[in-house]
Amino acid sequence: MQKLNGPRSTTSARLRSVALGVVIGGVLAGLGSFFVFRGPELFRTGKPETAPNRANEGWYSHMPEGRLDSVRGREDTSSTAPPLELEEWEGVESPTNPQWKVRRGYDVVLAARGFTFPVNIAFVLEPKEGPDSPLYYVNELHGTIKYVTRDGDIRTYATDLNNFKPIVQGKSDETGLSGLMIVPDSEDLLVTGSYLDQESGLLSNHILRLASKPGGRRLREIKVLLDLKEFTAPSNQIQQILAGSDGKLYVSVGDAENHRLSLDLDKFGGKILRLNFDGSACEDNPFFDPSHPESPRSYVYAYGFRNVFDFDFEPGSGRLFAADNGKAVDRLIHVVRGGNYCWNGDDESIRCNAIYTWGPPLNPAPVGLAFLRNGELGGTDFSVGEARAGGKGPSAIRSLYLCAYGPAGRKGKNHAKSMLEMGINPETGMLERGPEHLIQYVGRRMTTVLGLAEGPDGLYFTDFFGETVSGSDPTGKGAVWKVVRSEATLKQVGAKDAALQGMGPIERGQALFSRNCATCHRVAGVGGHEGPELTHAVIELNDRLHSKAYVASVRKFLKSKGSFLIEQRSRLREVLDHEGDDRIDVWLKHHLEEPRFDNTYAKMPSFALLPAEDREQIIAFLKTLR
Repeated sequence: MQKLNGPRSTTSARLRSVALGVVIGGVLAGLGSFFVFRGPELFRTGKPETAPNRANEGWYSHMPEGRLDSVRGREDTSSTAPPLELEEWEGVESPTNPQWKVRRGYDVVLAARGFTFPVNIAFVLEPKEGPDSPLYYVNELHGTIKYVTRDGDIRTYATDLNNFKPIVQGKSDETGLSGLMIVPDSEDLLVTGSYLDQESGLLSNHILRLASKPGGRRLREIKVLLDLKEFTAPSNQIQQILAGSDGKLYVSVGDAENHRLSLDLDKFGGKILRLNFDGSACEDNPFFDPSHPESPRSYVYAYGFRNVFDFDFEPGSGRLFAADNGKAVDRLIHVVRGGNYCWNGDDESIRCNAIYTWGPPLNPAPVGLAFLRNGELGGTDFSVGEARAGGKGPSAIRSLYLCAYGPAGRKGKNHAKSMLEMGINPETGMLERGPEHLIQYVGRRMTTVLGLAEGPDGLYFTDFFGETVSGSDPTGKGAVWKVVRSEATLKQVGAKDAALQGMGPIERGQALFSRNCATCHRVAGVGGHEGPELTHAVIELNDRLHSKAYVASVRKFLKSKGSFLIEQRSRLREVLDHEGDDRIDVWLKHHLEEPRFDNTYAKMPSFALLPAEDREQIIAFLKTLR
């Protein structure tokens, strides 16, 4: 069930709206290279191939020779800027559960407690009448499925679905039940998990169909829908199962801690599979082999993953978005049919075709992932339509929610144990905003977040450990929580937000930069590694914006007939109409509003929704980096 696995830093620095996500990305001549990871020149489909090493030509395809330091951070940390510090996300205290911090206007409330290592949640689409009717199901890692009734009671649906004895350690093992869904127009369940092959004595993966007795309260019969018959490891096993808008099943399978499986089409490991409800491979799959319809390649929809714990389909478009948990780097990806996502064991390969990445020390171990389908959270519109800067009118930004599990089995707060909100542009599928915190655990126990699902009155998530002091004694302490709208937190103001009001423009800009950007960018040796080093940003930006190559590229964009670049013409012309520091000012303004205006492969999200005054003060601070 990986997502509970992998080396994780205990750094308490915040993982906040990396709102400038990869801020100033494209700032430097070589910075465009940082954004090519989602560009078509790196999008691999068809024949498997090994992802290039980051030092190889083509991996940073826009990077001038000798500029690798601009992405990974330079040794020279001299700067005229004052010392920079990473900040924790402040949030406000939950009035009902003070061990949680929340975004103003929201709260975390307990939905049910009494589970042992709860993993995923599946809501009944149309619950039956009666207080004892199932409202949602929860699968537990060690082989039990329970349901919560409409009146809040927890009852057992099935037990002993694992055929092996779990190894309970201080942070739990990572083997057992994982994915869970309800079969459409049925009371049956589909569950994924690992099992012990009796002949070989090795772990393997399978998908079970659990036929329910009338009412959906008890198991009637178990059917093996698909036996992968392939060794899996105690982590990075089979994960989520969901139905797509095409009426087919999609299943994510981890790489069994063997990266060689990920790029091998004749293995199930490291793939997203697509199959029919009878367990057979879909004949229109990209690698379907009519002569061997039961072979792994016949099931493959996309490949090259390490460990996709969860994924979801964007409402309307049906696009598939997934969170892939790497070793030191994690990623958010838009998965396409036949896509190769390059995982080859090297941390840099996990960046391939990502629309967002997290690197050390703040990689969050992304787990549960969900879009909202009813557009509501506690009766209030949650996916807010906003006017895009430079656009022709309102464009609804689709909110995607992601659980950050954090370091495995750690007590107390850290940079993760949180839920993040990210904005997806429904027209392009690109990241438009975020990630921004919605909630975060700040108590002293093992509590963390794992599975995520949309409920009728909020976002529900599983707390894998519960309020335990040790993961070795979790019995009945795991919980399901929900995030809801709350007027009680709407008017609260944190101490750090209050402190901003008394600062000067540059000091406030530095604080905002530290809050929004420093998880990805280093200044004077402090900050993250995902984005370019910005210690000398102004000098390098000046060189870039006044270079013949940049001017030529802008003039080429001005002639483009593409609808997006036509919308950006006024921005592009304004940059060329200015010289010196004025050109830098204009470029920074437009870059924060629409990072792709002069680089269509830019990975940084837009900051158009950040108040104009905040953007101006961030720019004032950036202008000191000489």
